[in-house]
Amino acid sequence: MKILVSAGEVSSDLYGSFLVKEIVRTSRDLSLQILGMGGEKLAAAGMDVRCDIIERSSVGLVETLPNIPAIYLVLRKMISLLDKEKPDLVLAIDSQGFNLPLLREAKKRGIKTAYFIPPQEWLWGTEENLKKVVAVCDLIIEIFEDGYKAYKENGGNVKYFGHPILDIAKSTLPKETFLKKHGLKNAFPIISLGLGSRKQELKKLLPKILKTAELVAKEFRGAQFLIPLSNTKFRKTIERHLKKYKINAKTIEDSSYNILNASDLLITKSGTINVEACVLNIPNIMMYEVHPFTYWIAEKVLKIKVPPYFSLPNLIAKEKIIPEFVQKEADPKKIAAEAVKILKNPQEIKIRMQKVTAALGSPGAIKKISAEISSLI
Repeated sequence: MKILVSAGEVSSDLYGSFLVKEIVRTSRDLSLQILGMGGEKLAAAGMDVRCDIIERSSVGLVETLPNIPAIYLVLRKMISLLDKEKPDLVLAIDSQGFNLPLLREAKKRGIKTAYFIPPQEWLWGTEENLKKVVAVCDLIIEIFEDGYKAYKENGGNVKYFGHPILDIAKSTLPKETFLKKHGLKNAFPIISLGLGSRKQELKKLLPKILKTAELVAKEFRGAQFLIPLSNTKFRKTIERHLKKYKINAKTIEDSSYNILNASDLLITKSGTINVEACVLNIPNIMMYEVHPFTYWIAEKVLKIKVPPYFSLPNLIAKEKIIPEFVQKEADPKKIAAEAVKILKNPQEIKIRMQKVTAALGSPGAIKKISAEISSLI
């Protein structure tokens, strides 16, 4: 049995690594081969990584343009692997722009296809686009119940087992052990700064998040800031920027869940990390900003429907659970004021976050997803 995996984001690499480990653990096929596109985590899980576009991943029209030639070449390479390796299954994970063309090519060749974490067309898109996804997938694995309903209504063979983050977001060190390991003091606030996993995010959001931290530090003189390194290649850039701000900050190569578990607050860009923080019951604030032209094109030209919220916790709970600051609202003064408010009274947001965890389903999704994918072949 041969599976071609396609994962082009940091979060896809993470989810895919847990899924690949489980498929390998439970497989009775001694000839099992798993290869394809992914990052460090999928490689560590035992996948034969043939290409990697994680550093090229981006959000937005303007932001994506410089990466299109390189991404296109990798797509051609993945398509060539369909003919060269002749996999029994193509397993796509997220990355709509890359994976839908790949799945179409797989279907043309009669190769079975599965989409784990499919496009959120039920949220941002149209019924027509939902049907386009259904047309190229033998199996769709949703991680959101609303997505499951939407794909089901449009004829998809779709399964929902809950959100895999419930299996994944776990710290491996007690808070006190982590603090001692990194020379941190429990007597002062510990604030994590999520700077993003994409170059574009780092460039756009890093100065604003660090300025926010500086403003918070004026209110809490002993505040300690932790910066999880989503990619070790970002270290020099981050440390160069840190010199411009008066904050007590450390860049840390450790489990992001250990870092979050030790934190009193997370200030971060929008993404999976907001949900992870909610699962770990860590108060968090979301901010995001894309190029103004990207936002204008999406709203005025592409007519993408704007949801009531932008952060995943708020979308999942269908109400405002965590503060979110988007586009012009992503102002360090506003974000810092909210951060100070939460640090002084964290219980209110912690109670609200329980609604997010409750809406994610039950633990055990990874095992069920693995079994479903294996049964497809």
